[in-house]
Amino acid sequence: MSKRAKIALVTVGLLVGAYLYLQERKPVPLTEFEISGPTMGTTYRIIVAGPEERHIGDLGSSIQQTLDGIESRFSTWNENSELSQLNQAPTEEWVSVSPDLCNVLGNATEAARLSEGAFDPTVGNLVALWGFTSNEDPVLLPNPSAVDAALANTGYQYLHTDCVNRRVRKDRNLSLDLSGFVKGYAVDQVARHLIKVNAHSFLVEVGGEVFAYRGNRQRNWRIGIAAPGLSDNDPVDVIPVNSQGVATSGNYMNFFEIDGERYTHIIDPTTGYPVQHETASVTVVAETAAEADAWATALLVLGSEKGLTAAQQRGIAAMFVDLREDDVVIRRSQVFDRIRMD
Repeated sequence: MSKRAKIALVTVGLLVGAYLYLQERKPVPLTEFEISGPTMGTTYRIIVAGPEERHIGDLGSSIQQTLDGIESRFSTWNENSELSQLNQAPTEEWVSVSPDLCNVLGNATEAARLSEGAFDPTVGNLVALWGFTSNEDPVLLPNPSAVDAALANTGYQYLHTDCVNRRVRKDRNLSLDLSGFVKGYAVDQVARHLIKVNAHSFLVEVGGEVFAYRGNRQRNWRIGIAAPGLSDNDPVDVIPVNSQGVATSGNYMNFFEIDGERYTHIIDPTTGYPVQHETASVTVVAETAAEADAWATALLVLGSEKGLTAAQQRGIAAMFVDLREDDVVIRRSQVFDRIRMD
């Protein structure tokens, strides 16, 4: 049995009226436009208020251009992308890279350090070994020696960035995979673009990762969060969001089974094996969508027991969804609970 669908776990709902209020408290209807399209093997959706209708076409074109540029740099599926070229570069040599790639790798490596390796952008060799870079399901499991060999060429500590001189060095035969970071980064880049062009308020969603900006809205955007095993039309939580990113990582829609055992695409970079615990998804709210994306992946790797402790210690707003037989168990960090109460 196989599930190869893209995950879009955050259900975006406009649950508040779209109105601006002037100082006189007179409601002024706020015209909102929707821009959507394909990107990075998934889709994006943007709801924006502020631009005149005649400028929406130009705005949509500039957003698509921004996303296309990100995909051309960071795709692991495109062998001509800058990231793929870096993966093919020799080890123990400094390689010149674009400022964008260097900064993203630097930020991803810092996220790996903070999560003590639960999130790791060098996990690509393991992802490939377990068959998650192919459209075909594996028929055999990798043998332990192959896992050990891939694990020996995994580790953020072997990746070095020098962004002053725009260069990167790999000390092992690393394969970089930014899947747990780049969608959030793309959301943030589009959000920065919208602020730059003076959009009054907006919500950006790429493959389920979100950034919401209230701007001239009187009330925050409200984001509904879906959970595995429950209807998307009946979110388990609805949270107010303003100038924050929201990301969800889940392990229940991309997996394969061999001999009745289920193997998910969420691989623990410290062991080399797919995670085996009851936590099916983690949602994180953070200052940026990229930060939320990385921490959602890291906390899912840890599972709710260890992950909730880490979230509490670091002040991370996180919600864990555990599947226990036919029961759905929700656990939230204290910071996440405070957001819910706003």
